[in-house]
Amino acid sequence: VQPIFFLVSDWLRMESDMWPGLLDDVQRKYESAAGK
Repeated sequence: VQPIFFLVSDWLRMESDMWPGLLDDVQRKYESAAGK
């Protein structure tokens, strides 16, 4: 059970690290679309 727990916790940490960048990218696309 332990390895699965570590795998999931690593994945969740990676996801939470990626979210701010993804949100910035989405916001940039909306801003460029609104600017047209």
